[in-house]
Amino acid sequence: MLRGWIVILWLSGWLSPALASIYDPEPSFCDAYATKAVSQHNTAGAAHCDVSGLRWSSDLDGQKRWCETVSEAVAQAETQARAQALLACFGGNVSLNDADLALTPNTLGESMIGAVREGGLKRVKQLLAAGADLSFEGMQGNDGKILFVAMGREDMAMIKFFIGLGLDPNGTFNGGFSPIGMITDNHELLEYILSNGGDANNTGELYDFLQLPIISAILSKDVKAVQILIKHGARVQVDEMMDECQNNTLLDYAIKHGTPAIVAALRKAGAQTYAECQPR
Repeated sequence: MLRGWIVILWLSGWLSPALASIYDPEPSFCDAYATKAVSQHNTAGAAHCDVSGLRWSSDLDGQKRWCETVSEAVAQAETQARAQALLACFGGNVSLNDADLALTPNTLGESMIGAVREGGLKRVKQLLAAGADLSFEGMQGNDGKILFVAMGREDMAMIKFFIGLGLDPNGTFNGGFSPIGMITDNHELLEYILSNGGDANNTGELYDFLQLPIISAILSKDVKAVQILIKHGARVQVDEMMDECQNNTLLDYAIKHGTPAIVAALRKAGAQTYAECQPR
């Protein structure tokens, strides 16, 4: 858990949501209405909500054109009706926060990232219902995807909610490290993520040997994490150049940095040292 909190402190300190600008910070009323309407439609689909009417549509231009033919009050009522339908679909007896209906898409996204960082699942549901974008990333992607932030907190309830909405547990931030590598010390979470789309060989956007999740487990001398990763397809015959046997291998690394139990687990899975596998 300590590693996850370090990640969140790092993200909070260096990637402030106050600077997020993925959407126009000052859109027209109908631009904002249309963007939020499409986000509500997409969230309903992700949550498999049984909805109809209420202008559920992913047609951004169509939503905007309709908005321009009615009063703001009528358009806002549609946003509110969709929000209430989404909250009913989400479950958990969460009430609508009426003030959210007037927020711009950018502010909704910033607020959602903040709620994820603070572990506020109820607040996340309210913001998504009001039209926050499930794919929102502040600072043009540098804040990290919302599931990545939740994984950094090791917040199982929120992670399960996002996984249920179909979010990819392999997502990170621009140039970011592996989300799988930062949770190897939480065996329950690691098992859950790898059973729900997580890639045991995910290196984030860095594609580097040292970013492999199994390296994190080796450095922590965590044989259980190594075993979980192997069970879910972690590469055991991989070298420092991300090839198979052109240089020192994962087993060489484990012999130097791991434990005898880890070395044994890797050998059982078929790992070899460079001396053993190098071309003759």
